[in-house]
Amino acid sequence: DESPSPMDWMLETRTYGMKIRFTTTAGGVIDWIGDQVIFRRIRFTMAELSGFMHAVLQEARNIMAELTMCGSEGIHALPAIVWDDVYDDNSNDAVGYTFIKDDRNTPWVEKGKGYIKRQLVQCKQRRKAWLHRPDADNQQTSQPTRHPYREKTAREYGRLLDRFR
Repeated sequence: DESPSPMDWMLETRTYGMKIRFTTTAGGVIDWIGDQVIFRRIRFTMAELSGFMHAVLQEARNIMAELTMCGSEGIHALPAIVWDDVYDDNSNDAVGYTFIKDDRNTPWVEKGKGYIKRQLVQCKQRRKAWLHRPDADNQQTSQPTRHPYREKTAREYGRLLDRFR
C-alpha cells in the first residue's frame, strides 16, 4: 500500500477548490427591495428602468429617421427588415467582421447601397441643404470644390451619426 504523495494531496485539494469555485455563486452586487433595484450608489425602480429604455429606444428611432432622411414620415418610411433573411456568424471573431459582411446577406445589403444618396437627391430641399450651388457671378473666380457637399451639413450629419453610435 502506497500512501498518497504530497503531489497527490495538492492535486486533490486543487480539484476540490475548483469544484467549490465553479459550483458556489459569487456574492451579489445588486440588492432588491420590492420593485427597487440598488446597484452601488444608484437606486431605481423597474418602472424607471423600463421608462429609460423606452426613451433611449425612441431617441435612437428619431436619430435613425434623421440619418436616413425619412422626412415627416419618420422611421415608418424605411423599408421593412425581413429578419428571416438576416444571417450572422457568431463564431467569426475576426477584427472588423460584421453581419453586413456575411455573404449570405449580400442580396439585401446590395439593395441598401446608395439609399442615403437616393434620399438626398430625390428631395429639392435636401439637395439645397446638402449640395453646393455655385452662383453665376462667382463661377469664374471661385475654385472648384473638392466634393459636392456643403461642409457644415456634412459635419452636422457626422455629429448626428456619432450620437447614434
